[in-house]
Amino acid sequence: MSQATSWIPPSPLGGEGDADRFLDFIYSAGGISRRLRGLLDEQVRPLGLVGVECLVLWLCDSRARHAGWAQQDLAAAIGVSPAQMSSLVEGLRKRGLMEMKRSPVDRRRQVWQLLAQGEDLLNQIRANLGGIAEQMNELVPIPEQQAAREVFARLADPLRTESLRSFNPDGLCGTACTAISEQGGGK
Repeated sequence: MSQATSWIPPSPLGGEGDADRFLDFIYSAGGISRRLRGLLDEQVRPLGLVGVECLVLWLCDSRARHAGWAQQDLAAAIGVSPAQMSSLVEGLRKRGLMEMKRSPVDRRRQVWQLLAQGEDLLNQIRANLGGIAEQMNELVPIPEQQAAREVFARLADPLRTESLRSFNPDGLCGTACTAISEQGGGK
């Protein structure tokens, strides 16, 4: 059964229908994330990168005019642990693609910014991704892509989703695990 036909309508009383639709949403979002990251990996591998490194470069470029990215913020944005991000940015730094500087906005913070070689590589990546982007536009029209981005941005916004627990790449699940443990069913 295709994902498009597997949607389960909400139960009038909540319960299993809502929970199943929520789980299906997670399954679908995870599937497309893995698929798109796999495509990115394929495209940047010949350049000596993995997709997550490409995303780090792109994020640092996207905030170049806005003071750069702190390492902790990069980890949260990419969905990796702070330890993994430390290794990623150090590798990119050693390759001469990025550097850490004091934030021009808050001198107490250190932020990552692209060097000229990193900008050149990112421009090459953008050129290489053009064909896949065009195929994506044919498969999913731009207005639908924008609508999906808006949904994902809304769900990722901690201010809008205070009652939901945010992603924790270290595997700690906070109050949900505490409640389960107190009931005797968890960690």
